[in-house]
Amino acid sequence: MPVHFGNRKIKELYLGGRKIKEAWYGGQKVYSSVGSGVYPWHDRQDYNRGDLVHYQGLVYECIQDHQADGSKTQPGEGWDQYSYWKQVGYVRERNDIKYDPWNNGKYYYSGEIVSAKVNGVEGNYQCTSGHFASVDNRPGGFKGDQYWKFISKSSGSTPTTPPSSGGSTPSNPPSSAPSAWRAGVNYKKGDQVSIDVYGDTYRYTALTDHYSSTDSKPFYGSVENLYWEKPTKIS
Repeated sequence: MPVHFGNRKIKELYLGGRKIKEAWYGGQKVYSSVGSGVYPWHDRQDYNRGDLVHYQGLVYECIQDHQADGSKTQPGEGWDQYSYWKQVGYVRERNDIKYDPWNNGKYYYSGEIVSAKVNGVEGNYQCTSGHFASVDNRPGGFKGDQYWKFISKSSGSTPTTPPSSGGSTPSNPPSSAPSAWRAGVNYKKGDQVSIDVYGDTYRYTALTDHYSSTDSKPFYGSVENLYWEKPTKIS
């Protein structure tokens, strides 16, 4: 994410003789010196053509300069997403995937991934239970094992399976994938949907009748376990 001075692109910024990794203004990231990594998509952030982001296991390339507007431009979900992003691959295919650092005081949902330094080693950790972050429950903290599991070093490798929500996975699940899950649909008990989780496809079966929303979205929703059985991996 370069910045410009006049008509010249600035590749590096320094403050007090030290190279700056990121610069923020008004709550928005306006500069990043890290050009080799693929970072999570963020709302209200400025994106330039050619920028790469990842969201829900998929990698997208920006095709038009813009400031992110979740309902409109969010990759994979925004109503005008195709004017701003094109899918170029999967997280599992790359070794340069980056995650946001753990943030004290933030609420983390089950399945979210953060980067954190534990015992001097930078690594990626996946949340196993929703919670408000504190010093005690941070990755590597006194209660960290209750909320986080180590998945990879920060070189970029990602997990291939989602965290277990109980039960067992059939040894020979059906290979054909049902229709992809969508928000705003009246699902009936027994309905099956498919969803991508970090590049792998999983089959979910509805536990009860419900009107789908982001909160009930399989794997990603805050209360998805109330509406969906434990998934089976398709591919």
